Amino acid sequence: MVSRSLSVIGAVRLLLVVVFNRSVSAAVLEENALDGCGVTHSALYATANGWQFTPCHSENNGACFVKAHEERYRALVEACQAEHTNQSAQIREYRAGLPKLSSDVIVALSQLNITLRTDRDRLESLVRDQHDVLLNTTDYAVHLERDITVASLEANRTDEALRYYGALLLEPTTVKELVLESYQGSGDNSSTRKVALLLQFIRGLPDAADRTAGYRQLGELLETNQQHERAPGILYAEDAARYGTEQPDPERYPKRTLERWRRQLADGFFSEPVQFAADYPADYEHIEADLLRPVAASDSLPRLIEYPNALPRLEQRVRAFRLLLRALQQQQQHPNGQQLHDRHLLQLAGEVSKLEQQSAGGKMKSVTTEEDVSGALTEVRQLFPQFTYDRSFLTYSELFAQYKPVV
Repeated sequence: MVSRSLSVIGAVRLLLVVVFNRSVSAAVLEENALDGCGVTHSALYATANGWQFTPCHSENNGACFVKAHEERYRALVEACQAEHTNQSAQIREYRAGLPKLSSDVIVALSQLNITLRTDRDRLESLVRDQHDVLLNTTDYAVHLERDITVASLEANRTDEALRYYGALLLEPTTVKELVLESYQGSGDNSSTRKVALLLQFIRGLPDAADRTAGYRQLGELLETNQQHERAPGILYAEDAARYGTEQPDPERYPKRTLERWRRQLADGFFSEPVQFAADYPADYEHIEADLLRPVAASDSLPRLIEYPNALPRLEQRVRAFRLLLRALQQQQQHPNGQQLHDRHLLQLAGEVSKLEQQSAGGKMKSVTTEEDVSGALTEVRQLFPQFTYDRSFLTYSELFAQYKPVV
């Protein structure tokens, strides 16, 4: 008994030397230590501290016994035995409950599998439906943006159309598709205005490849609908030559339209070129000389004399008279010295007189100043005395007034 007590006390002292080192504070041990045998750390610390520092006196250098220490020691042993017994009982209880717990888990998993099998088809159908709704919404948004682009283009809001087209670049929408959709979007695909708006849109595209594709697509559509022989062919030729990377076929653009209009002018029909001159005066000015000179140099000149005053703008009329008079100058000489086209000069003088009267009355639309118009008319009048017969414009206009029924 004595030897066992001594060994226990020695073990406790060794434990105290390790645990209760002076460099480690009691607060740190209290924070980090675990309970043992159902007894808290503080209780164990108090017990060991009492064993170490309680004075003890022995007789004849024998063993030193403190009854309180022995009682505390026995209490600790009993507490450890009780804790061990309690833990063993809990382990047995847990082991006994494991089969039932496993059975409950198996039952729950079976019920979950049944639920999944039952609802799987419904869930898959729901997911497919939501996926289709998402795709349809995306497609609708893309089509809506395309419709807005085309609507802006056709409403002459080119800047807006170009912005919307830029937003469509991430989609497989090409300028060819937009041109085709706009061109075929209504029954009025022969409208010169629609073609002009399409050209305005294509011209504004920043990418040269897109512009080339747009001009190429529009050129194919014009030929398919025979518009390359009408006013749209003129607009296309001017625009594609200036802003495209591929020059239009000169045998089609604008040759076919000019040939058709010359035939009309030779027969006395002025409506198409006159309408074109009213709607697109800048483009008309570019083709005016090529249009009129071949007709003025032919036998159809008499039918062309009234054409200048059919034009809508004052400066257009002045240019047309100048072209006709210069064309007559080039063919005025006759082998016997007789002046040709004297009758035509009388008629032209009468038409120029009409123009002067309308100009003086302020009834003519013009983009030029009054001074410019007056100077241009003076230049036209000065062309009359330059023929074989040296007659002034005033002489021709007076003769025309006198012989008008005959002329």
